[in-house]
Amino acid sequence: MVRKFVMAGLATATLLAPALVAPNAASALPTTSQTVDSCTTSPQPPINVRASGGFSPTTIVLTWTIVAPASGCTLAGFDILRAPGPSGGVFTTVARIPVTTSFTDAQLQPSTTYRYQIQARTTNGLVSNPSATVQATTAHACFPQLPFPPALSVTAVTATSVSLAWTSSNPACVVFDVQRATGITFTDIATTSSSRFTDTTVSPATTYRYRVRARIVPIGMIWGFTNVVAVTTST
Repeated sequence: MVRKFVMAGLATATLLAPALVAPNAASALPTTSQTVDSCTTSPQPPINVRASGGFSPTTIVLTWTIVAPASGCTLAGFDILRAPGPSGGVFTTVARIPVTTSFTDAQLQPSTTYRYQIQARTTNGLVSNPSATVQATTAHACFPQLPFPPALSVTAVTATSVSLAWTSSNPACVVFDVQRATGITFTDIATTSSSRFTDTTVSPATTYRYRVRARIVPIGMIWGFTNVVAVTTST
């Protein structure tokens, strides 16, 4: 329907009523959900893949560099493949992740070697060949998780004894060497898995210096000294 009206001093204007659209006409228009990636070329796997272990008994960190996909292709993410041991075993997918350049594989076994490959995926489901294989080994279960160097303190002093205390953790793995000096040189006087020790081999009215060293026995690792404390026994 056409309507005409005239405003003073202006030309005649014509307004058109909106056209009616058939109910099914909208279905012919493209929508976001109907858009399909036009990619027909499989993506390239990531390069510079690296695996880092040895700093945690239960995790390995993977990093890599992304290779840009072909024109018309969009990366959707990566598949992380893992196999047990330095050789043999079957690679299985342990994670499907979005586009990123790192991944932390958690809940692994201590002192265990794992191999990894990574595959790239496009948004329309094309998958790359596996990347180069990398491997890493998780740390020993006794890998130090100590707040070292801990604070060594004197808790009691008599004429014939000096009692010491320090920070301790992971007692199943760690022993402590107690060292004493009356001059320059420290010597071991005891080894204990406790976080306390009483030296009963001292003499009255004598000044002693003490420090404590942690040793992680299963892996033969020395994990630092405490601070040094000086104390003079009573008369």
